Amino acid sequence: MERRDFFKVASLGAAAMAATPAMSAFAQSGRPANGKRKFGYAVLGLGKYATEVILPNFSTAENSELVAVISGDKAKAEFYARKYKLGPNSAYTYKDWAAIARNPAIDAVYVITPNATHRHFTEAAFAAGKHVMCEKPMATTVEDCDAMAAAAKKAGKQLMIGYRVHFDPMTRDVIAQLKAGQVGKLQLIQTANLENQLPDRDLPYLKWRLNRAMAGSGSLGDLGIYGINASRYLSNQDPIAVRAHEIMHVNDVDGAMSWTLYYANGAVAEGASSFGSAGCNRFAVIGDKNYVEIQPGSSYYNNQARLFSNGHGNDHIFQQPYFQKFTATQWGHQLDALPASIASGKPSAATWQEGRRDVQIISAIVRSAGNNGELVDVHEGADWAQQVYGPDGLWSAL
Repeated sequence: MERRDFFKVASLGAAAMAATPAMSAFAQSGRPANGKRKFGYAVLGLGKYATEVILPNFSTAENSELVAVISGDKAKAEFYARKYKLGPNSAYTYKDWAAIARNPAIDAVYVITPNATHRHFTEAAFAAGKHVMCEKPMATTVEDCDAMAAAAKKAGKQLMIGYRVHFDPMTRDVIAQLKAGQVGKLQLIQTANLENQLPDRDLPYLKWRLNRAMAGSGSLGDLGIYGINASRYLSNQDPIAVRAHEIMHVNDVDGAMSWTLYYANGAVAEGASSFGSAGCNRFAVIGDKNYVEIQPGSSYYNNQARLFSNGHGNDHIFQQPYFQKFTATQWGHQLDALPASIASGKPSAATWQEGRRDVQIISAIVRSAGNNGELVDVHEGADWAQQVYGPDGLWSAL
């Protein structure tokens, strides 16, 4: 493939992202008559990810804004309310749901708390009449996912999952290449999400992640979910069976895990996650013509991709300055996707159905690893994307 053709294909993802209705519907039809009000989020849970990543990135959203914060620590909520100049009636505790319900500026609650608490806070937000953005993984059990979806239906509100990489322009570029058939027939996907976090095991952000009751799983649910998710959006299909082995055990969760996903068309996806390995964030898609390597593949910034054609590598690098450039910020697009979906009536690119499916696969991986790598059937639910988006599946939303 000629280098100029590669760049032409690679540019399609970012261009489509800028033009897609999922990115612009709220701007066109979702605002009140005065055209000025943005979609208001209350961020619930003020830990490391919320305070260091999500709160600063509201400045990169076009149609969304931070209007409130919710924490178990009132003083902490008040501190961040002051920091972001949110004004009166913007700092709440986990007991203030009646007041949250009465605040018309809050359209949605963004739940960013330990995994085992997602169901409780999601149900509380729906009961308060708010939409919900919930961090991944959606929950620790499929049963909790179903309860959360039922609460959304009862409230008549939307539930979206915080799959930020779905909104990363580099990821969209790669998907555009795959849609155009650049790798040929898919044969193998490889994903590695490895970090050496164990020296921080006593810090709050990692401590709960090493507790099965709070996290559900260890490196698998925290880091491996990126690989499981990538295997889907890079193939546009879901596995029908899984096999896994635990490499390392830490406290009462997996410290490192490896797995294989099997697809109906004969392709496979090999994945690994770890809290105690040298850092590696890499995805690869291998076909019968070419292969694409993405490294890093799910970073906060500076994700890069290279297409290898007949032994020759062509670079396409999409620089993503940290918290600086709107057009390259995954979080701004993610935050805007919820109001866009509400306004258009179309499912977002990160639905609760996908969140449920990931929890189902994570549970199957844990089961396989706990039973000497037995093959676990996960064909039930493999067509979730076709049910949500139609025959073209997830790719129709990306």
